[in-house]
Amino acid sequence: MSKLTRREAITGILATSAGVLGFSQTGEAQTENLPMAFRGAHQPKPLPFDAAKLKGICEKLIKSHWENNYIGSVKATNHTDEDVETTDAKPKPIRIPVKTAGGRIFNSGRGIEPDLKAPALAPTQLRFRINDAAFYFVRQLVAGQIKGFENFKVDKQNYVQTIEANDLQINDKMLEAFRNFTANDKENGLSPENINSQIDYARTRLRENLATANYSTEAGVQVLLEQDPQVLKAIDAIPEAKKLMGSFTANK
Repeated sequence: MSKLTRREAITGILATSAGVLGFSQTGEAQTENLPMAFRGAHQPKPLPFDAAKLKGICEKLIKSHWENNYIGSVKATNHTDEDVETTDAKPKPIRIPVKTAGGRIFNSGRGIEPDLKAPALAPTQLRFRINDAAFYFVRQLVAGQIKGFENFKVDKQNYVQTIEANDLQINDKMLEAFRNFTANDKENGLSPENINSQIDYARTRLRENLATANYSTEAGVQVLLEQDPQVLKAIDAIPEAKKLMGSFTANK
């Protein structure tokens, strides 16, 4: 069997609509020393007035709203806090520990902590702004409204679900056009300097929007997956996972 390439793995993910391997994101939930707001111990406050003395409003209506709406919301909040604490907590040993083929010990419940941890691409205000600017730029681009790039005009998607490595690459000339386009909008908070600080991210977002406009949503997602640090880490781990599976099968 030929060696699996990153591109083949990513298009395989798209074709099967599968999720990425369960790598944890940065930071582990801390369940100890929770702030009071998240301990599920909220207590309802009494009505600060005597409902019977209100004029023009039914006492029973006021008390009904207090008991059912207010107190019900307090109870629901407490249940939500408990769910959050349970969800974020680290696995607790509740049965006989199990040893995996790779030598890891885990207990029934929420599984094991991953061997490999890959931080997700952190969302920032600047990246959000670049996302929006890339969308509006490409919208004008595929409408044939960007001077010098009239050949990028698109009438409709062709519904091809994958994009080849050399298709719709974003060159320096298009990046310069993008910078000039965003500079004309004084309200987007972008400048050539802060775009340059995220130039690879901007390049990816431009290509994603172009792939979506020309091909399909799936092709646009492929562009993002090819640059996703968690996806790339997962693909790099496939040979090791295959080795572990072989060890497990041999010892079965």
